[in-house]
Amino acid sequence: MGVEGPGGARRPASGGGSAEATALVDALRDATVAGRPQEAISLAGAVAELARELGPEDHQVLGARFHLARAHRAAGDPASAVTLLEQVVAGTERLLGPEAPQSLTARSALAGACADAGRAREAVALHERIVDDAARLLGRGHPDALSARNNLARACEAAGDTPRALCLYEALVRDAEAVLDAAHPYLALFRRNRDRLRPSAQR
Repeated sequence: MGVEGPGGARRPASGGGSAEATALVDALRDATVAGRPQEAISLAGAVAELARELGPEDHQVLGARFHLARAHRAAGDPASAVTLLEQVVAGTERLLGPEAPQSLTARSALAGACADAGRAREAVALHERIVDDAARLLGRGHPDALSARNNLARACEAAGDTPRALCLYEALVRDAEAVLDAAHPYLALFRRNRDRLRPSAQR
């Protein structure tokens, strides 16, 4: 799952598949990571054809839709990303179960797209669920579980709930300091987010 950000998302599902399907997924991912989202978006027709051939819940189709959604988000079209990621979340949860790490990754991407699309309350609700699931499945001290809490705080901040966001950041930093190495990049990020918000909360 990781801290949500450019290049940080992982495929929601993995496994075998045809060479052509694998090449399509790789092309979508590589174009988006390289900063060419429109090139990835131009492959939407191939993704639709792949879904017709293999079915909407095939792991290669889910992976292709996941990376196509990332491309739409990078291109400034979060509404299209939300539509695709809703399909990815539903398919991944049916294929692997709602508690699979890939399902958490897909829901995290959907939450980020909802936030970008101005659907702040939905984003917060999704992140709240991810925080609960990550803590239960990974343990509260796992870096990915801590990262999920950071993403929830960011969502609350984006929704205009600065007091709650700061409370979440403060608790997150305390817990992270207890379990992460002092040089861990997540700890530095959590502290920056907390410190950035402190002046806003004091006004």
